[in-house]
Amino acid sequence: MSKKRLTTSRDLPGLRAVGLFEAAYNQANLDNTRAMRILRRNGELANGFAKLLTDLAMSSWYADEELNSECLYSEKYHGPRPIDEQITALAAIFNFDHSHALKLAKHLPELPHGAEGWFAVLDWKQTALTYCEVLEKVLAAIKSKRNFFNHQDGRLGAEYLRQHARTTIMLQKFRDQCNQLVGGGIIIVPAQLGMWHRGRSVRRSHAVFARHEFGLDAVAVGSILLTHPELQTRWEHLQIDCAGNEYALGNDGGWQLAPSFHFASSLKFGVRLYNFADKRYGSATGFLPPRQQPQSPRRNHVQRR
Repeated sequence: MSKKRLTTSRDLPGLRAVGLFEAAYNQANLDNTRAMRILRRNGELANGFAKLLTDLAMSSWYADEELNSECLYSEKYHGPRPIDEQITALAAIFNFDHSHALKLAKHLPELPHGAEGWFAVLDWKQTALTYCEVLEKVLAAIKSKRNFFNHQDGRLGAEYLRQHARTTIMLQKFRDQCNQLVGGGIIIVPAQLGMWHRGRSVRRSHAVFARHEFGLDAVAVGSILLTHPELQTRWEHLQIDCAGNEYALGNDGGWQLAPSFHFASSLKFGVRLYNFADKRYGSATGFLPPRQQPQSPRRNHVQRR
């Protein structure tokens, strides 16, 4: 299937949008001093344009599954730790060869739009284990390091849990594009940990994913919590939905839930309905690098509110 060509400012819709900006600028009654003030704040201007464009282009699918949220990450979390530290820490926990990952970390591409930084996570395809077995190891590692409770203990087999199809496809494209499937068990992913989608149901988050965006699964989020335990230490902090998974309760009830990590007296792993919005939760997502981005079947990205 051929990719749909993306429009630019030189195409008719783009020219009309630029014309609207020109008209608004001409009607703003700016003298030279005020105009120069705007230029000196060019970063804010560009970011403002980007947010407005993505907001206006946002899908209306499941728009009622979104709440206004001002929930933040923990005040102790100051962004991703140096990627070498993350890789070394994960390799030590799971006894993986991390030499290739460290080499890749020295030549990472430009950080994609929307990502907060680079995160080292386990890649189950680089192991001899099944996906669910790798997740069990991640959860066991978390439990060995902090007070942790798994609400789904004994219910993490393939009949209950699977990767979302979009995540499976996009991760494989990411591996191929960035040469990351070379052994060692660690993949380096650009990601955001829920802030961009806070207050949205997982289903609503999927509806507004960017073309280059995909949900992070429980293996990835669990890996990040191992290297960034300060992310979740209080209920008031933003809790993390694993939008890269689907979960079923059985009895032909369908894949209507998604895993999540949340804090309530201790860190906990459980599941939530795909269509349930909560201002304390946000979907964690990964991104493809800016070059050779695949076409998304629908929808545009919404920037962090």
